[in-house]
This record gives sequence, C-alpha cells and structure tokens, in this order.
Amino acid sequence: MTSRRFARWPGCWLGTWLGLVCLTGCGQQEIRAIERLPAPASLDRGRVQVRDGNLLTDKGTRLRGATLGVDASPDAALDQALFDELAQQNGLNAFHVYLENHGDATGVNVAQADLLVELTSKAGMYLMIGIGGGDLNGSYDLAKVRSFWDFYGPRYAKRSHVIYEIQNQPELTCETAWPSTTLAMESQIYGKIRAVAPDTHVAFFSYHATPTSAVLSDALDAMQGVVDWSKASVAFHGSPTCVMASELPDLLMLARGRGVASIVSEVPNSAPASETSVFEDARVGWFNFHFIVQSRDLQTFRDDHDAAGVTWCPDFGTWPRDAERCTAP
Repeated sequence: MTSRRFARWPGCWLGTWLGLVCLTGCGQQEIRAIERLPAPASLDRGRVQVRDGNLLTDKGTRLRGATLGVDASPDAALDQALFDELAQQNGLNAFHVYLENHGDATGVNVAQADLLVELTSKAGMYLMIGIGGGDLNGSYDLAKVRSFWDFYGPRYAKRSHVIYEIQNQPELTCETAWPSTTLAMESQIYGKIRAVAPDTHVAFFSYHATPTSAVLSDALDAMQGVVDWSKASVAFHGSPTCVMASELPDLLMLARGRGVASIVSEVPNSAPASETSVFEDARVGWFNFHFIVQSRDLQTFRDDHDAAGVTWCPDFGTWPRDAERCTAP
C-alpha cells in the first residue's frame, strides 16, 4: 500500500499527495484540492572521488570539460542551453572557471558564480571554481587569496558538484622547485577552505605546464601530513614545456603511487583535439581552454575530435560514444 505523509494544521490535515482534508463539526471531511510542489529539475552530482590515485565522478568517469575566465570576461553569455549542449551533445561533464583575480574586489562576480553553480547543476555537470592569475600570473596576492576563500569557501560548501581550485599558476616554473613561501600559501589556504568546506574537493598548485617528477615530488613532500588526498588533487596545464607527452605516464604513476590524483586544468589551445588524445591515453581528466574561450562552435569541437580519432565514454548523450552502451571511465 502506498504510504501517505500528513502535516497537522489547526482543524485540518494536509495530505501532501491527496489534497487538503479539513474536518468539519460532525466529523465530515471537506476535501479541497491544493497545488503540488514541483520536483526539483535536477540534483547536484555526488562528490568527485579519488580511487587509486584517479579523480573520478560519481559515475566512475573522468572529468572532461571546458575552461572559461570569467575574471577576464565577466559579461560572457552563459545560459542553460549552452550547458545542456555541453553535457548532452559534447560529452563534457565539468566546467572550469577562473572567477576573479587580484585586481577584482572579492565578490564582484558572485552573481556569475551563483549562476554557474545552478547552470552546471541542472545540466548534471561539475563546476571547478578558482582564482585567475590576471596580470599577476606567476605570483599571487595573499590578501586576495584569503578574502576570496573567506567569501566563496562557505558559500558553496554544501554543493556537492562544486570543486575549489586554490589559484591558477601562482608560479611560472615547472622544472624548478617552488619557493617555500608559495607552498606555505597553498597549505594555509587549504586549511582555510577545510575549516568551512570540509567535504569539498580542492585542487592544488595549478602548474602553468606539466611539472617534472622532481618538482611535483618536492611539492607533495611539503604537503605531507597537511593534505587529505582523498578529497584533493594536483592541477596542471597540459603544456609540454618541461615534460614531453611520452613522460606524462611516469609523472602520473609517481602521483598515483602516493595516492594523489591529477587533473589537466587547461589543455593547450593550439591543437586541442590532438592534445586531448594524449590525456585520454594517459587516463587523466582534462579541461579544454580553446572552445568556449576562443570559439563556441561546438560542432567544430566534435568534428576536430572525430578527425583525431579521440573518443571516451560520456556521462550523457551519444557523442563521442553512446553513454548507455559504453563503459566508464
């Protein structure tokens, strides 16, 4: 038998499924129809997970998405149709945004942030929010980084599809060990985020190019005993400035061997489809920086990847494969 839930009103019982039932003086019932509350259009995705040093969605797939700098393009046109197209027709399950940089007053783009949180949720996508480098690429404004996470850290802490990225490329080196002050900043801000968002996944470092094994190992050593890597990962741009594509598997093996997952926060925009194949072969998630930022021709996105022979199992839709007939990741 179907169960019924009721809430007591003075002199009445509210049947949430059947209507409003009021008791009259002699025990007779007067039934008045009431409007049912609509079900939410969608629910946030479950938290991303780290399994054997791999960053995976709640479906067990890797993150694949697009990157946009709202800090540089605060008036970018964003609507539900775009995100539905990204998810349903383009095989993408995540969106990466540089929300503000040091030249912005903290909170200036909160309306765009709130909108992105809802658009991605309704499209069934993840959202990674971080600070852009702006004209301070290769450095950082500690006061800004603190104020940004004081403001945004608690704001989306309960939204399970949101990921935090501490700051994009605070250093411009991938073959020289980072200064202890920068690593201390990463550690300090991680602690600040964890205090207000204990379950949110946090992306560290955001190297401007794929780092060498020695550089990454040094940084991970500095975070020893500080970071819970079951809810954190390493981000890096996929440029082969310091590490060639042939060496990427070794770098990922080092990280995975320490239980640390990685994500390519920007695919080089010179040849995005061919570069995507490198990361797919290495079994690491990625964010494309060319499409959306430089072009919104998503048919070209699909055509380029088809021509390059790049394929993956999407969370939704039938491109590049049928989500209902393929196997993650």
